[in-house]
Amino acid sequence: MPFEGACNCGAIRVSMDNPTPSGGGICVCYCLNCRKQSGSTGSYVVVVENKDMVLTGTPKMYLDKNTACGRPLDRYFCETCGCPIMYRSETVLPAKSLLMLGLFDHIPKPVAEVWTKRRPEWVEGIDEVLQYHGDIPDDVSGEEAKKLGW
Repeated sequence: MPFEGACNCGAIRVSMDNPTPSGGGICVCYCLNCRKQSGSTGSYVVVVENKDMVLTGTPKMYLDKNTACGRPLDRYFCETCGCPIMYRSETVLPAKSLLMLGLFDHIPKPVAEVWTKRRPEWVEGIDEVLQYHGDIPDDVSGEEAKKLGW
C-alpha cells in the first residue's frame, strides 16, 4: 500500500511505496530556518529520492539563501494553505527531496536529530538516534550515511 499524504487543503499530494526507501532518512532539524518554516520547534523530514515519489499539484518555491549550512535550499509549500511540502538542494542531496512528514498520518521514529544546539531546552532529545550539534557533516559515509538516507 502506498504511503500517501497531503497539505491541509489537499491541493498538493504526495505518494510513495515506502517512506524510507533507503532504510532510513527520517530526521528532526532544529535549525532556525526549519523552525521558522514549520512554525514549531523544528522540521520533521524524510529523505526521499525524487524518482521514488509522486507529487501532484504545483507547490510554490521559495529560495532560502540565508541557511545555517551556508548553502541555499529550495523550500516548497502549498500556495493555497501555506503548508510546507519539502525542501531540496542539488548541492547537498542531488536528486533527493526532504519531504515534510507532517503531510502524512503515520510518522515513523527519526534516525537523527540535527542542529541540537538549537533544540529548545524543554524538548527532550530522542534516545538511540544519531545526534548532530550542527549540520550533518559533508563527509558522512558508511552505515551512518545509510541511516540518514544519503
